[in-house]
Amino acid sequence: MKSINIGILLCLLTVAIASFFVFSKNTKGTATELKVGEPIESVLVPDQISDLGLLGKNIFELKCQSCHGINAAGRHEIGPPLVHKIYEPSHHSDQSFYRACGVGREITPLAFR
Repeated sequence: MKSINIGILLCLLTVAIASFFVFSKNTKGTATELKVGEPIESVLVPDQISDLGLLGKNIFELKCQSCHGINAAGRHEIGPPLVHKIYEPSHHSDQSFYRACGVGREITPLAFR
């Protein structure tokens, strides 16, 4: 009986600790706190950008920034941030990125056409 009580106590303690970490996450804000068009993520950019990087930045500002926000931080209820784990190179192939830029998605304008 004593081992069952200890097991239950450990389970409750584990749930309490997990809940603390899940619900105490410090984020920019929740969907109810953000106004339409506000940035979704905080983004740090390097002080210096290569010539090729500058070309990409200019294309992004011209074709993508209106929906995906300054520095790809996203815009609440307009466009998702592009600085997210799902966009890491290990998650999608290069071809997926080329296709998304060239063909677009269901609600994405054809960025490079």
